[in-house]
Amino acid sequence: MRDHLAPVAGATALLLTAAALTACGSTGEDDAAPARPTGRSELAAAVRTIPGTPSPPVRTALPDLALYGDRSVIVPGRPAGSLLTATVRRVTDAKADAFYADVHATARTAPTEPDAVDGPLLALTVVDRTYQLPMSKDELSAFRERADPSRWPANVFLGPTRPYRASRLAVFARPWPDASTATRSWPLGNPSAGTETPEGTCTILTGARLTRAERLATEAGPGVVWTYAGTRLQLTLRPLLPHERGCGDLEAMG
Repeated sequence: MRDHLAPVAGATALLLTAAALTACGSTGEDDAAPARPTGRSELAAAVRTIPGTPSPPVRTALPDLALYGDRSVIVPGRPAGSLLTATVRRVTDAKADAFYADVHATARTAPTEPDAVDGPLLALTVVDRTYQLPMSKDELSAFRERADPSRWPANVFLGPTRPYRASRLAVFARPWPDASTATRSWPLGNPSAGTETPEGTCTILTGARLTRAERLATEAGPGVVWTYAGTRLQLTLRPLLPHERGCGDLEAMG
């Protein structure tokens, strides 16, 4: 499946406001946002912060925000030990449309031929295309505030915040070199026998194994090191989002 943080393909740099677009003569068909998806598992837009030198735990993190076609907004929650968590809440049609348009307009300011940047980046995905913008851009500060659901007015939400329940769970395993660290046994198969990624070896759990993995991670608490067949491992359990189906969808920050 497609890498959702693939390098930016040619995109003409645009200004944010409609007035600026008109002034620059950039009102062609290519400037319009694609129709916002409406399917429950269709990704409409996502926002992700990428540190200058991302470590594996940062690489496997959930996006800062993901908007889906059914107007569900998923944001990261507080980790439960090795388990990453998320919450979900639906928004109005008007808010979904406005935010989708905002992400698209901001994404289109990405440079056509970006310079190599050592500092942090903001990755904005519109449907299946991702744009990367240097965090130093002044206008991104205001956008990041607009992309924070905790700042949105209450009347844009439909119903309460709920825990996000995934049907698939990715387990990323990396060797742990410190033999003095206390460990717990991992009973759900060899997590090192999966798909190799820059973030570690990835395996997917579903059904009863997913439920048990969530319980084990929560009970173990933070900082635990796991063992399987005598091998010490650092595990990150990351719920797959609605549009994600396997480990290949998570190779997002290469």
